[in-house]
Amino acid sequence: MGSPEGLENTYPDESPQHTLELPDFYISRYPVTNAQFRPFVEGDGYKERRYWTEEGWDWRQGKNPDLSMIEDEKIRGIYQEWLEARPAERRDRPYWWGAPQWGASNRPVVGISWYEALAYCRWLEEQLVAVSSQQSAQEGLDQVYRRFWQRLGTGELRLCLSSEVEWEKAARGAMPSPPAPLPQGEGRVYPWGDQPDGERANTKETGLEQTSAVGIFPGGVSPYGVYDLVGNTWEWTRSRWGSNPKTPDFGYPYDTGDGREDLSSLDFRILRGGSFFDEQSLARCGCRYWYVPVNVFSGIGFRMAASLAVSES
Repeated sequence: MGSPEGLENTYPDESPQHTLELPDFYISRYPVTNAQFRPFVEGDGYKERRYWTEEGWDWRQGKNPDLSMIEDEKIRGIYQEWLEARPAERRDRPYWWGAPQWGASNRPVVGISWYEALAYCRWLEEQLVAVSSQQSAQEGLDQVYRRFWQRLGTGELRLCLSSEVEWEKAARGAMPSPPAPLPQGEGRVYPWGDQPDGERANTKETGLEQTSAVGIFPGGVSPYGVYDLVGNTWEWTRSRWGSNPKTPDFGYPYDTGDGREDLSSLDFRILRGGSFFDEQSLARCGCRYWYVPVNVFSGIGFRMAASLAVSES
């Protein structure tokens, strides 16, 4: 995990590069689309308190967080303007919901805060658990899928945003066995290899200047068969950056037990993957960025993971 010394266009928070062993997890093949998010909007997703963290429900009700932790006055002012542009009555759907440029059913949902993304995961988990017994009992079902439904039904697996370490694992693939160094260190720089390629992901080099339908860049698929991990949209993760934009409170080596994956916090959250707006130097597997959890952007979406344990503290 992280970027090796000597790799160009990297940032200090990507170091040191290190290895981690993770328990099994599942991750969605594509980012969540507008079509998939629609039942949450049209159903009870924005109405039911049980899907939201305490901080998220406060935001949903129109309460705004204290942004004084952001020392840069210009950045703080920008975020304050965003909050004021989205009063409580506009927090019952994504910010650009239904807009022609962003709203096609097969494009990733954008204009969502971290709290909305997390609430969707909880809502969907409830829907899936309700049918887990029926799904796991299907005749002829592959054992991998049967085991998934069984583990979800018993609560062994929890649906959530991916952590940044799960995200990076899905993007880079497994370590070589036995380990054999690549030209630029262990692990891939991009899901497809070590060189940037504008034909493999929707980034600034591609020239679309907007989101695209998920899965239309098959050349950018990861070693695990996961699409759009880089480009198209940045992706919210459940991992915390901290309260200082300039320096992460949760640096490397990555420690899953130090509270960085706790869901109850006002800290900035980590984004991964880059977007259509960004050059591919920001769409590397090792690149990290932060964002205020209450704010939105047309280049931020999310995908889900099913993990063995997700801290609610």
